[in-house]
Amino acid sequence: MAQRNVTRGASSVARGTRTVKPAPYQNATLPAAKRVKDLLSRMTLEEKAAQMMCVWREKADKLVDAQGNFDLAKAQAAFGHGHGIGQVGRPSDAGKGQDARGTAELANAIQKFFIENSRLGIPVIFHEECLHGHAAIASTSFSQPIGLGATFDPDLVERLFTMTALEARVRGAHQALTPVVDVAREPRWGRVEETYGEDPYLVSRMAIARFPGRRQLSRQNTCDGHPETLRRARPTGVGNQLRSGQHFRAGASRNVPVHFQGSHPEGRRHQRHGFV
Repeated sequence: MAQRNVTRGASSVARGTRTVKPAPYQNATLPAAKRVKDLLSRMTLEEKAAQMMCVWREKADKLVDAQGNFDLAKAQAAFGHGHGIGQVGRPSDAGKGQDARGTAELANAIQKFFIENSRLGIPVIFHEECLHGHAAIASTSFSQPIGLGATFDPDLVERLFTMTALEARVRGAHQALTPVVDVAREPRWGRVEETYGEDPYLVSRMAIARFPGRRQLSRQNTCDGHPETLRRARPTGVGNQLRSGQHFRAGASRNVPVHFQGSHPEGRRHQRHGFV
């Protein structure tokens, strides 16, 4: 009697002498469009809806214990349905806050859980707040964007946020919530300090400077050997990205492809990866 092969999450387990090839969406050598088409064809409505969900403030109830460490029992209770989840927000603020190693280890544990305990093994996106530097323990905080705009120095802004990208990426983040590209004309608005000022040209130059690898759009981006991180230009919108599901060695850097979610001309010319 032939023995059956069992697939759980992203991994295939062969029993007996038979082996199972990974599904097309699991094959990193295939074009992204083909992988996405295959994955979407397999997803249920519930799984698609789950990819639009994010857990941030509810981490303490669903993913971590009081110290900010991964809690398997909570995760099983909240996500035992196997549909997965799209994003986990700010793992660095779990518990009373995590340092670089603690955040990377937590991200690894969460990622491992969702890959192994969801039907399709779709990895999670982790995002962090990076408005004026990565907002986390032992990360570097710079001036608010309104102050950076006053420097009129896009090259300086690019260097500062290359550092920010590195600090976020080594902790496991895929996405940074920055920059705010609103043009501030109403001083009574409560978030003027998050903008680069009232001049559209200045705001556009500063926003472009903050996008990673603007001088290296056609290749995998590095800056002095360090990776950039995925950015989100607010309020231009968010698109899920096809994710590799790779884990992160605590405290280690990893080169990753550039992903743009803005709408400036340089970004539009760059090939996008992942879901739209």
